[in-house]
Amino acid sequence: MSVRSFLVFGCFLFVLISFASAVNLDISCTNTTQCGGTGTRCEGGICRCDTPWYSPCGTTECRLNPSFVYEGKACRVDANCLNNAVCDNQQCKCKQDFTAINGLCYKSLNVSCSSASECWSNECRNNVCQCPSRFQPKGDNSRCSITLAKLYVNWTAANETGDFCYSGLGFAACQAIQAVCMSNAPNQESFCQCQPPFVANYNTQEC
Repeated sequence: MSVRSFLVFGCFLFVLISFASAVNLDISCTNTTQCGGTGTRCEGGICRCDTPWYSPCGTTECRLNPSFVYEGKACRVDANCLNNAVCDNQQCKCKQDFTAINGLCYKSLNVSCSSASECWSNECRNNVCQCPSRFQPKGDNSRCSITLAKLYVNWTAANETGDFCYSGLGFAACQAIQAVCMSNAPNQESFCQCQPPFVANYNTQEC
């Protein structure tokens, strides 16, 4: 086939596809089938796009609006729903193994995963949804709470259990109220110590 013939054939195919998917907007109707195409409806005797799931593009096309419908809300096709949900009986519902949290679908703790975005904890480790480092499951696994570090006399003692702390997280890092999370040497992990003039009692874990 010559280049000219290929171009002519391509244009002809494009016209056929456009014709097949074209819709008739703003014309009188008595039922939706008269409007043609996808994403239309006959409303008030006029062909319109089936908003908000489809939006008009000119007068011959209704374009799909993807990924904007929350769980439990009305939809037309799967693509309308936000991630990890499908359109079932015109309602967005979470896929199997996913749970709705504030209208979004996530996997719970201890459920298999392939990416962090699937987990409400945003932590997929060893292909399982888990709490982030330094956090632990709480209650019915519906949330993760910070694991507070103990007091240690020096870095060596903290290193034996790996119970280091992390400052700058926006919440307390140490169990003892008067303790601070700090390092005694450059490039060394921080551990919990009592700030002067408080003295540590390592048995009761108090300052």
